[in-house]
Amino acid sequence: MDETARILFLGLVAAASPVTLLAVLVVLLSKHGRANGLAFAAGFLFGGVAAFLTLYFVGSTISNQHHGSVRSYAELALGVLLIGVAWRARRPQEPKPTEAGRGSGMEALFARLENVRPAVSFPLGVALGVGTKRLVITAVAATTVAFAGLNHAEETGLATLYLVVGGLTVWPPVAIYLIAGKRADDWIANAKAWLTTNAQRFVCYSSTAFGVAIIGDALVQLL
Repeated sequence: MDETARILFLGLVAAASPVTLLAVLVVLLSKHGRANGLAFAAGFLFGGVAAFLTLYFVGSTISNQHHGSVRSYAELALGVLLIGVAWRARRPQEPKPTEAGRGSGMEALFARLENVRPAVSFPLGVALGVGTKRLVITAVAATTVAFAGLNHAEETGLATLYLVVGGLTVWPPVAIYLIAGKRADDWIANAKAWLTTNAQRFVCYSSTAFGVAIIGDALVQLL
């Protein structure tokens, strides 16, 4: 797998996040949908760029010390992490009530987001643009670019590819809402309802597929 294909693939892995998509859908359904959507998207982009640049410079430092197998081991670790996420998602989990009558913690969080303002949407976007699982994926992507031995224009192109593809759960819904406005409310509400019901199954299947593919690619590089 060459660098462009690997970065494209890692971007798709990063984009496969039901939590991020649910968050952006809830934000768009809030009272200030357009403003919140723009603030969320801006924060998501800011967080993603900051994380990628930081990890790219770390990767460049490692690259200069000639640790050529670091990227492959990082990729292998990411694959194992995704398999672990899939294994956890396949196990049925009982909802954990937070307070009487308020449902699960996730439902309570999304209920609070219905009244969110842009000043809160931006840092929320930053947090999800960095993420926890996403941060590991970004580390592998940034290390891939740093180790590739490309010129600055090529590195910028690969970084842009990762950030654009990795945000496919954010850019299209926000763009649709900016164009259609309240006319998109029904579509967004239906998408939110479907995703709420099927998120666990989606995480299980996508994490398994991506994890197996990443582990295979890492092992090919190491063997």
